[in-house]
Amino acid sequence: MHEIAAEFGLDSKTTLRALRELGQYPKGPSSSIEPPVARRLRQALTAAGHSSPFPGLDGDGAERAKTLIDALPRRMPNLIDFLLHDHGSGAMTSILARAAADRWFFFAPGRAHSALYGHASTLDRFRLTDLLAPTGLALIERPNSHLLLGWVTDPGMLSLASADFSTTSGRLSVTQTQTHSAAIDEASSVILSPNTALSTLGSLSSVIPDRASGSSVARTASHDRVTEARIVDNEETRVIYATRSTLGKAAQRTTGTSASPRAGRWEVRGHWRNQWHPSVQDHERIWIAEHTAGAAEGSVSRRDRVYLLSPRASSTSRTNETDAL
Repeated sequence: MHEIAAEFGLDSKTTLRALRELGQYPKGPSSSIEPPVARRLRQALTAAGHSSPFPGLDGDGAERAKTLIDALPRRMPNLIDFLLHDHGSGAMTSILARAAADRWFFFAPGRAHSALYGHASTLDRFRLTDLLAPTGLALIERPNSHLLLGWVTDPGMLSLASADFSTTSGRLSVTQTQTHSAAIDEASSVILSPNTALSTLGSLSSVIPDRASGSSVARTASHDRVTEARIVDNEETRVIYATRSTLGKAAQRTTGTSASPRAGRWEVRGHWRNQWHPSVQDHERIWIAEHTAGAAEGSVSRRDRVYLLSPRASSTSRTNETDAL
């Protein structure tokens, strides 16, 4: 029963009340209910004006979502669009929809799990400049489950929506959905109360390797092309092995060509820049908004990108992990 409550973003008391109106009297939120009763409960909640954050995650919808999640990271944009298609109202779906609008997708595979949660357990605050982007979506792979985080920043406030997905029994189901918010102080920092989801969000940058991190290989031009921004293409999405360089000023062209600024146009993704301020003789990390560069003529094709987040211990593991994409 609590799974259906999570699907609709409701508390257990509201869901229990709806069940009792249907003539069902479960003992508590953890009680199991039969599939016909579950269908009637969903119908009753919908008729009462409640809307599921992820409609369609029942029957064929759950199997379709599981198919998409099996093809991660490449199909992450498709999965997000599927989950939010015809989404209802509510705080969680509003945050996720706003987060998806900027098309910043990040995927942390299972091999990053230990490093990510080890860092999150010690975090008590983080700066806004520690975020991968001011607005974005991250999907974190865990044993038998995934955690989706969607975040947006507004003046003085960081809003976060989180959803837990179970991937057992050949289907994908939502087991828990939550929304979180935290104030941004004058130092552009977020102070964390004990909150796993916000701590995890602040820790995502900890699994992004520096250029040639942990490697004794000389940083030649060919080495950088292979290990720093290796790209796996299909017709829909690029999967980019993220480093701090690929998420910064470099590697922002998305047309797939080597055209010079005089020969064409290209899209520059939003990115962090260490801006030098001569007046104070210091750098400040600022966010450069997405824009188009190059000649005025011509069109710019845009494809979704998924940035793969994972620590890399050696040049050998980097090659193997990248090839595995």
